[in-house]
Amino acid sequence: MSYKYVVGCGCSFLETHQPWFLSIPSERYVNLSKGGCGNEFIKHQLVFKISELISNNVNPKDIFVAAQWTGIARLDLYVQKGQTITPGSFHHDLEPTRVGSHVTVGDGVTPYRTDHARGFIHSGGGNNHVGQWEPKSFKDDFFIKYYKHFVNDLSVIKSYFDNVLFIQNLCKSLGIDYVMTNAWNPYEDEFGEERFDSKHFEYMKRLIDLDYMVYVKSNMKNISNHKLEWANKHGGMWQYLIERDGINPDNAHPSEYGQKIWGEYIVDELTKRKLI
Repeated sequence: MSYKYVVGCGCSFLETHQPWFLSIPSERYVNLSKGGCGNEFIKHQLVFKISELISNNVNPKDIFVAAQWTGIARLDLYVQKGQTITPGSFHHDLEPTRVGSHVTVGDGVTPYRTDHARGFIHSGGGNNHVGQWEPKSFKDDFFIKYYKHFVNDLSVIKSYFDNVLFIQNLCKSLGIDYVMTNAWNPYEDEFGEERFDSKHFEYMKRLIDLDYMVYVKSNMKNISNHKLEWANKHGGMWQYLIERDGINPDNAHPSEYGQKIWGEYIVDELTKRKLI
C-alpha cells in the first residue's frame, strides 16, 4: 500500500535527510525529528502534523505515522518569552524549538527551527532521571534543578506510557496506520537491567497494542558495543544496528546504511504482521 503522507518523528537518531521511514511507500515524507528532544515533544510534533493534514482535508487513511520514542527520562518543557524568566536574552538562553518545525527529507536546506518567543526546550539525556552533568549553560542548570526536585524513576516511565498511549489511541481513533519503535531500549538502566519496566504502571502498559510496537530482542547494551550476559526483550534501533555495522563510529548515531536496513526491517515486520 502507498500513502500520500508518511509523518515521522524521533530524536537525533532520526534527524536526517534520509530517515528510515523512506522505506514506507508514499508520495510525500515529513520528518519532524529533533536532536536532544524527549517523548513529550515527539508526541506534540506528531499531533501538530496530523491535525494540520486533516484540517487541510487529507484523508486519515492516506497518512502513515512513524513514532520512534527516545530516552524516557528526557524532558521537554514549553517556555514563553516574558513569563519564563532567564538571566539574559530569552532566545539566547533557551533556544526553544518551534512546534511543527521539520527536517527537509532528501535534498534541500532545513528551515530555521527555533522560535524567539515560545517553544519547547529539551534536556537531552537517556533513561536515568538525573544525568551526570556538568552544567555548561543556564538551560543545563535549569534542567538539573528540575530533575532534582520534580523527577523520579516512576514519573519517567509513567510519562513514556502516557505518550505512547496518546499517539496509539489518536491514530486508532482516526483510522491512521502507524508503527512505533524506540531509539534504544526504553526500560534499560545503566547496568543493562530492564529496571524501568515498572509494575506500578502495569495498568497502562497492558493497554499498549504490541502489534504496532517493534522491539528487538538483544543482549547489546544501550549506546554501547558491550554485550550483556542476558538478552533483553525491548531493544530498539541501536540494538539492531550495532551488530550490523549500521552505527557511525564517529558520532555513535545511525549511518545512512543503518537508516536503510532499519527501515527494511521495520517494513518486513509490518508486512509479517499484515499492517501494511
